[in-house]
Amino acid sequence: MKPEVVTRRIEAFHQRFGEAHLYFAYHAAFPLALTPDLLYRLWANFQRDRNGEALKIPWLAVADLLLSSLCDEVGYELYEMETEVRNALLRQLKANPGFGEKRIHELSDFLLVYVKQQLESHDPDMRDFAQVQRWTALAYTKPGEAAREIAFALAGLKLEEKAEWVRMASIVETFAEPLAGFAPLMTYTRGMASLARGNTTKAVTELSQLAKAGDKLEVSGLNLSIPESLIRQIENNLRRYEEELLKVVKAQYPLDEFVRNELKKFQQYLGLRDEDVAQIEKPILDNKEVEYQEKLRQQQEAEKLRQQEEVQKLQRQREQQKAEQKRQKHENNLRRYEQELLKAVQAQYPLDEFVRNRLKKFQQSLGLRDEDVAQIEKAILDNKEVEYQEKLWQQQEAEKRRQEQVEAQRLQRQRKQQEAQRLQRQQKQQEAQRLQRQKQQTDDLPSEKGVDYIKLRDLLAAGKWKDADQETLAVMLKAAGTEEDYLNYHVIHYFPCTDLRTIDQLWIQYSKGLFGFSVQKRIYQSVGKDYDKFGDRVGWRKGMEKNKEWLTYNELTFSLNAPHGHLPLGGSYWGGNSLQFLYVGIGIGRKVYSGARRGLLFSRVGTCKV
Repeated sequence: MKPEVVTRRIEAFHQRFGEAHLYFAYHAAFPLALTPDLLYRLWANFQRDRNGEALKIPWLAVADLLLSSLCDEVGYELYEMETEVRNALLRQLKANPGFGEKRIHELSDFLLVYVKQQLESHDPDMRDFAQVQRWTALAYTKPGEAAREIAFALAGLKLEEKAEWVRMASIVETFAEPLAGFAPLMTYTRGMASLARGNTTKAVTELSQLAKAGDKLEVSGLNLSIPESLIRQIENNLRRYEEELLKVVKAQYPLDEFVRNELKKFQQYLGLRDEDVAQIEKPILDNKEVEYQEKLRQQQEAEKLRQQEEVQKLQRQREQQKAEQKRQKHENNLRRYEQELLKAVQAQYPLDEFVRNRLKKFQQSLGLRDEDVAQIEKAILDNKEVEYQEKLWQQQEAEKRRQEQVEAQRLQRQRKQQEAQRLQRQQKQQEAQRLQRQKQQTDDLPSEKGVDYIKLRDLLAAGKWKDADQETLAVMLKAAGTEEDYLNYHVIHYFPCTDLRTIDQLWIQYSKGLFGFSVQKRIYQSVGKDYDKFGDRVGWRKGMEKNKEWLTYNELTFSLNAPHGHLPLGGSYWGGNSLQFLYVGIGIGRKVYSGARRGLLFSRVGTCKV
């Protein structure tokens, strides 16, 4: 990915979400792969900089980052950043005085603790994932230890494990920056991966420089083997190149451009480096050059004799032509001056003083008078002056248009910057207001009837949605002051507004807006108060369009994967009864059609302005 693209993506993320989100992205760039669980732990553990200043990162930053252009989904709840994006964010993290190198070490310690249990998992995929995260943590703080562990893993691979070689090469490439001091390890991994992909030529190119030291490569005290067959192939390729070079220079010397290009292609085909073939070429070409120079000397001697004979012949011809040349000299001199003048005005116009003096000297050397050259100069200079004036006018017009475009672009950029700043201020104000409202809503749990909602809050905060659903019915019965195990029409009609708002706000807050009576009310109104359609929208019915059945309580989805408005329902006392005969979550176990009661509850929600 080009650096300018990386910069644009990070800047766009910063402008859209603000500085706190950017700080969170810095920290999220450290792990090689991301999961929602890992990101929430990062969010919870790194809410302050190294000076103790609060970063004020909202929990929504997790979802915003995963859904942004900085992350790519590579599997179920598994995300990655492009290597270039990761490196850019980590460089910014190190350069920030609030974080620096110390924060890298803190992130490394955190990641090592996070994957410690996963390294002992019975699931091989989980162990592999945890091992890569461990290497990531070590690469930035203990690169020697990371290199040794990677080398140990490579040493245990067999040549036929092709997919694993390719995977390891991909992993090691992501550590190119922190493991820059271990270039042989990087080269070895790339070469073996090329061999696994079947690209023997590229493997030879990569590993030929390592093969000079023998059939093993030492990294952090571990020996990595280079296949003996590959070493033999490298030696064989060197011999093949030497044989081809001898055959070529025997047929032709010096080598022309075409032959040199063909040799270069053959070298690349064999996977040989320039320094490899240089040692082969030098003795062969040096000997050939000696032979060539001797042959060239002999040819020059023969040519010298031939030229002496030719000179004598030309001298005789010049004496015969001397009379004719004298007559044509004047006309030839006029043409030469005309050509020189044309060449001068093509190279420069108007002519400066230096060029005019040079033309004057040339005129004098030709023995021409001023009146002889005046007619030549007038015709040429008059035409050139017309062209020059036209070109000068066009340049002035072009410069005027360019300046107008530059000014227009400057004004446009200024307007865009002002608008972006205004929107950013507005977003910050709105976010502050939202956080203030959320804090006010969750600081206390008001009740007109003195009902304690702490248990309901704790169940929702823990994500125990089924227990929280049953607790919702219990606190609603307490708030209604009824001894029945359900809420009748009268009780629903006069249900305390304060308590209804408290219950709804708790569901809204801890489900992140997914569940709640107010959510169900909006859905109910959006379908024209049609209870069957409402049941379809919130996921209480199943089956084909004309044969849909209502779910039983145990068939409900008690998780955040449920549709909007799926909860709360209000308990499970009716056993296996269909939701069609549910007392709206408030008439449990009664075989009474619940549409009217649910509609009455939504009416109360509207009356209480929940």
